[in-house]
Amino acid sequence: MEVYVLGNDLEIIDMIDSYESIIWTVQYFSQNDFQLIVPATPYYIKLLQKDRLLCQYECISDHRFLWWFHYVFVLCRRHVFTDAE
Repeated sequence: MEVYVLGNDLEIIDMIDSYESIIWTVQYFSQNDFQLIVPATPYYIKLLQKDRLLCQYECISDHRFLWWFHYVFVLCRRHVFTDAE
């Protein structure tokens, strides 16, 4: 599953397809939640800035229909952890 990182102009900056963990939690009556765990490299720290858009497209087939789900999240905050913590 790929995660696309978009800038404020909605242009794709990069795609993340290698990560330790990803959790998309879609809420129906409250704010959605998202967690992406990637290595704390300088590249990812620069790429995953506040207010960037993170998008994920998922295709699910139930043998009768093909369903596409589009999730878009705004990166509101980030936590950077290292092995020392």
